[in-house]
Amino acid sequence: MNTQKQNTCPEKYLLESYVNNLLTSPAVNRSITDHLINCPKCAAFVSELQKFYNIFEKESMLPVSSSIFEKINQIELDRVAITSILLKPVEPLNGHISMPFNAKIVFSTQNFDQKNLVGINYIPAESDNILIRVIQSLATQETTFYVFAHKKRLYRRIQLQLDSSAARYKSDCRGKIKLGRYDIRSLDNKIINVTIDH
Repeated sequence: MNTQKQNTCPEKYLLESYVNNLLTSPAVNRSITDHLINCPKCAAFVSELQKFYNIFEKESMLPVSSSIFEKINQIELDRVAITSILLKPVEPLNGHISMPFNAKIVFSTQNFDQKNLVGINYIPAESDNILIRVIQSLATQETTFYVFAHKKRLYRRIQLQLDSSAARYKSDCRGKIKLGRYDIRSLDNKIINVTIDH
């Protein structure tokens, strides 16, 4: 004689379909209703499912916050332009702490004069050159430099003097410099002074 009790509880996917009124068979629907009257375990499971879906439905009915729309709009507006500037030393480096580099815009997604610009994947960067990747918001004109070089000392904690003013911009240990608003075009064919942190 088989004394093992047969499991008569419906499968959980059926209980979930029952909660969401997705059962197409009236007979199955009735049998689950009858089962829940006599099975506290399944009744508790169905109760939790109902609570979950009620919360989910209420949340989905709430209007989306206007601040979320503002953020989405800002992401749409805050497009960026990418420019690359190649710095070549005017003289051999020879271990100097402060050195002049000639700056040349070699790539830009902005509406600059595109003649003589080379593809970003084909920029020749020799061992003493510095490559600056410029990311600029087209909405705010806020500009960030990312400085790359074969030699760590040419991008880690260096100072850039971009023009004749006394303003200097210092990179962090990864070569990042927050520049603020700046007209990148003014740097083409100009001398940039680089001071190495020693």
